[in-house]
Amino acid sequence: MNNIYIACPSKVATGGPELLHQLCYKLNKFGYNAYMFYYGESDNPVHERYKIYNNKYVTELSDSRENIIIIPEINIAEMLLIKESKLIIWWLSVDNFLVHLNSFPYDEEYMFENINERKKENRIIHLVQSEYAKEYLIKNKIDSNEIYYLSDYLNNAFIKENQANKQNLVRYPNVLYNPKKGFDFTIKLIEASPELNWIKLENYSPREMSNIMKRSMIYIDFGNHPGKDRIPREAAISGCCIITGKRGAAANSVDIPINNEYKFEANDENIYSIIDKIKYIIKNYDSEINKFKHYRNMIFSEEDVFERDVEKIFQYILYNN
Repeated sequence: MNNIYIACPSKVATGGPELLHQLCYKLNKFGYNAYMFYYGESDNPVHERYKIYNNKYVTELSDSRENIIIIPEINIAEMLLIKESKLIIWWLSVDNFLVHLNSFPYDEEYMFENINERKKENRIIHLVQSEYAKEYLIKNKIDSNEIYYLSDYLNNAFIKENQANKQNLVRYPNVLYNPKKGFDFTIKLIEASPELNWIKLENYSPREMSNIMKRSMIYIDFGNHPGKDRIPREAAISGCCIITGKRGAAANSVDIPINNEYKFEANDENIYSIIDKIKYIIKNYDSEINKFKHYRNMIFSEEDVFERDVEKIFQYILYNN
């Protein structure tokens, strides 16, 4: 049986590494021989948050034609060091890849030239976490037949905690925002509407984040959306109405499938239109929240979709390539 190795930085707990651990867990659940491959510090490399997955792991690996190595896009430079193993690049964040390009010894064009060279030997496959990533690869002349959609799902523990006793909570007209994303525009909204109750999502534990979301009406996000971001989805299943910009994955209707009336270009001309929309939602929350039912249902079904896609993709990779 082929060994599958999933590259991940050691001792790091963010959205990307969690998804890598989830994939390893599901592959082993379905009978594949999957390992986390931790790079960086080799001493106790598993972050405490991911010990629940109980994944097997290695800190070194051999480059063999029997192996499959999965790397997130930020490690794409390491692709050049892998000569024999079948390589799977999982595009979790297009924007983060473009930022990391500045630290690579190669430019974007050179990277894709090497990708296409490996393609000739049928030794490379692409997974995408978002429609945005798929569009990016096609723009860079990657054949759509070589791209497989494998998105992600929210942590099940968060969902259970989030849905517990939600109906008994009082909801307040809070407007939530992530100060790490799009703050240069968000601050303009805040300054133009001091009468609104703006709350920044900063330094909250997962439980605290869940609680504040379940007591709020709106989450806004005018930052870049490098893929299907976690916080907008957490806010949506918590009962928040979502307002976004149109950058990155937010520009399409697949990754953030909300009505266009809730998506605005982040420019000064739209400031008061956005504020009017926020105030309208607060006044009409009970009817407005129903417009996000499709988005919530999609989020709740993500783990089932992920499992089906994992089985389908890896059966094809292992038995047809």
